[in-house]
Amino acid sequence: VYAVLYLLCIRILVTRKVQRYQIHLATMSGLFILTTSELIMNMARMYLTLRRVLVDEDGLSPESWKTGPLYSIGIAVGIVFLLMSIISDAILLWRLYVVWGRQIKAIVLPVLMCIGSNALVIANVSSSYVNGTYVFLPYIGVIHLVPELLTPFVVLNVITHLALTLLIAGRILYIRHCAKAFLARSVRSMYRTTVIATVESGMIYPLSLLLFAFSNSPVIIQVIYYSLELIMGIANTLIIVQTGLGTRVDDE
Repeated sequence: VYAVLYLLCIRILVTRKVQRYQIHLATMSGLFILTTSELIMNMARMYLTLRRVLVDEDGLSPESWKTGPLYSIGIAVGIVFLLMSIISDAILLWRLYVVWGRQIKAIVLPVLMCIGSNALVIANVSSSYVNGTYVFLPYIGVIHLVPELLTPFVVLNVITHLALTLLIAGRILYIRHCAKAFLARSVRSMYRTTVIATVESGMIYPLSLLLFAFSNSPVIIQVIYYSLELIMGIANTLIIVQTGLGTRVDDE
């Protein structure tokens, strides 16, 4: 599904070739490459996890997960997640900056929130690597994070993404309202579609994080854990595909 969305996104960007479309191509391609590498690592990790659980007598023991390829893959996954988080935040911040008329003051607080959110990711990965701090879940294994930082990370991440989404959507609605007397019906429809796409794509990742952090279902936790990066990539690609003119709306 993500591959199809990515190809559609690239086709839209290449066909329209609006201002700075190369930046969109680079960021969307970067997310796709990182997501693909993450998928490969997760497949390897699931295979090794299943083999360890079924073959090793201590396969479900947290102590048995502290070393070996599974631990190394976990660190690599954490680094890829950080890179994807930075790119994803940069895309949202750029959209916010553009739709707010390139006003620096409009993005100061969101930038600080994004920095704080990614700083928690760095703290989790580095602490796990240096101090061996981790959370252990059966059939998933070691999750490289500091348990005490999970809730702050999820809460800050959710608030940040919701704020960015609402600021972008709200600004587009405001522009549409101010100019509606001068806009053709098709253009007004374009803005409405863009707002809907912005909200829908902006809610996917925060809701997934909330389910992962607070769900009591092991199945939901496992599915979301192995899909977070995929969800992040889809959310950023979906808005361009949904509207068919995402970059043009940015320029407007």
